[in-house]
Amino acid sequence: MTKNSVATNGILVVDGGPGTTGNITPPNLVSLSDPNGGALIVSLPNLASQFGYGYAINADVSVLAATTIELFAGATPIGGISFTGIPDPFFTGVLPALLVTRHSMVPS
Repeated sequence: MTKNSVATNGILVVDGGPGTTGNITPPNLVSLSDPNGGALIVSLPNLASQFGYGYAINADVSVLAATTIELFAGATPIGGISFTGIPDPFFTGVLPALLVTRHSMVPS
């Protein structure tokens, strides 16, 4: 986890969250501080054409750009897409996923 591009410790806890929702199933990664500027970086060991995850935020209304997936080839940005979170019914979230083909990156 980074915050404003700086590696941090102690701002996440595993399994301290809302439990099972329509978008997530434990174990949950839960932010212990203000998530603004936070980024969870996932490095995949091999080429992948699909990626997705579930999330829940403490809100009961729709949230524009609640999460974003950005793709990189090394340090080179390839593209990104934001997803709107929707109430489910007690926590706002969605299951963002991407399907990457040779010529495009599309939500799936």
